Amino acid sequence: MATNLGMGILLVVLGGIMEGTYAVSTQYTPRWKWEHIWGAGSLMALLLVAWPVTLLTVPDLGRVFAEVGLGNLIAPALFGAAWGAGSIFFGLGVNAVGIAIGVSLIMGLIAVVGSALPMVIYHPEQLGVAGGRLMLAALLVMVVGIVLCGIAGNLREKALRVKTVAAAAAGGSTVENQPAGQRRPSFKLGVLFCVLSGVLSPMLNFALIKGDRLRALAVEHGTSSLWAINAVWMLVFTIAYGVFVLYSVFLMVRNKSTRALAAAGTRRYWLLAAIMGALWAGGIVLYGVGVVYMGSFGAYAGWPLLLIAAIGASNVSGMIIGEWKGTGSRPRLAMASALAVLFVAAIMLGFANRMLAR
Repeated sequence: MATNLGMGILLVVLGGIMEGTYAVSTQYTPRWKWEHIWGAGSLMALLLVAWPVTLLTVPDLGRVFAEVGLGNLIAPALFGAAWGAGSIFFGLGVNAVGIAIGVSLIMGLIAVVGSALPMVIYHPEQLGVAGGRLMLAALLVMVVGIVLCGIAGNLREKALRVKTVAAAAAGGSTVENQPAGQRRPSFKLGVLFCVLSGVLSPMLNFALIKGDRLRALAVEHGTSSLWAINAVWMLVFTIAYGVFVLYSVFLMVRNKSTRALAAAGTRRYWLLAAIMGALWAGGIVLYGVGVVYMGSFGAYAGWPLLLIAAIGASNVSGMIIGEWKGTGSRPRLAMASALAVLFVAAIMLGFANRMLAR
């Protein structure tokens, strides 16, 4: 297939923006609890993206799955389930620490775990070459950026607590930017959720590695090499988002809150859930297509470009919805420093990938 570098870069950046902003919808569903919007968003990701895109782009899908064999389905399915668990912790973490800090923390950890673990497992010899050493340096810089994100978040929480106490003393509201009837977990617990998400989410990479046979068989049945990966997405998305939907339903049943899904005044929430699901799964699909369009350049530049776009978009959206309102200059300066370090690390990661790809 002919490469189109400009189109590839555009799709990867757009995918990163989508990944960095899909959680914004959760801020505008005050009558729904966490499990309602995240469960509905996961369901919409399947109904609007995962299943339709695969059915439209992969011919003979049933035969592909029938011929690939159970052994070639179990491993990607298990890694997909791990990614689904990581997505649950993503939702919990973002709810606790906010979109800007949550996405930055998680994306940084995904970069560290997702880059280092496959190298250690599959190509440990690369750790001793120049590209491997640069990657390790990039990941260390990424860790520094992650720590700075945590510091920025802690400073923000302290500033917001001071503001809340002052508002309470003045007779004002003690809860700001928080859906009605909900209480966010503590910041420390939120950071733990983000760490768990950052560790589990890179399992998506292993699902793709273990899904190579499924992708190859899709090509044999007439699927374009551009879209063959959708056969793997079909399996992984179904497992991952299915885990999320089941967990959300469990919480609704336990909390006896299923009626809230159809409560008065919540009809537009389903539109927000649809937007969330389309951005969530659609961003991943666009990233995969963009990397293919980028050709050999995508092998080392696609992932860092996605990271930069997602982290940048999450922080811009966080500012727009007021996550940093009234926090003062210190938390913002700390977050700006963290972003600068993360961007430098992403660029270093790109150069390391380029050196290793030679």
